[in-house]
Amino acid sequence: MTSFDRDKLATLLAEHELWVTSVGSQGNQLRLAGVDLAVADLAGRDLTEAQLPGVNLARANLAEADLTAIELTGATLVLADLSSARLVKATLDRVIASRATLIGADLTRCSLIEADLTDALLDGVTLRGTLLLGTNLSGARMSGALLDRTTMTGAILNGIDATGAHGSLLPAPGAAAYHDDSVNLLRAAGAGPVEFAKRRV
Repeated sequence: MTSFDRDKLATLLAEHELWVTSVGSQGNQLRLAGVDLAVADLAGRDLTEAQLPGVNLARANLAEADLTAIELTGATLVLADLSSARLVKATLDRVIASRATLIGADLTRCSLIEADLTDALLDGVTLRGTLLLGTNLSGARMSGALLDRTTMTGAILNGIDATGAHGSLLPAPGAAAYHDDSVNLLRAAGAGPVEFAKRRV
């Protein structure tokens, strides 16, 4: 993996934030693939629609960052801090985010298909329309999480702490709710009221 010059990163971040605020008329969209940004301090930065597939963000500080519609497929987020980050419509399919902190993060309509979130801290997260298909949540803590039409079909929930989590789930498209054990597993892990929502037509 290619390590990245931090001074160059600072310049690219400034260019990207200008691109966001000017709605694309100035600056340049951040596009980096497969580079090493481990331990980078990106707290509070605006990375809306940044393209960062396969990037190494292990131990990076992304607290309160705006990651709306970011592309992070296959990225590494081990031990990263994403507390209170905004991840609306973000793509994090197949990310490795074991022991990451996402306390209070907004994951509305975020895709985390086959992601590794083992032992992650997800207390108080918003999971509205979030895709957790086949996601590994073993040992994760998601107390007080809001589930709103969240899809967790095939998710691995061994040893999860879902104390006080509440809301509704959707089975995977084309799947029947009675073939999905997510509700029962969450209830067994301490969740509050959780039920399957009716699919909108």
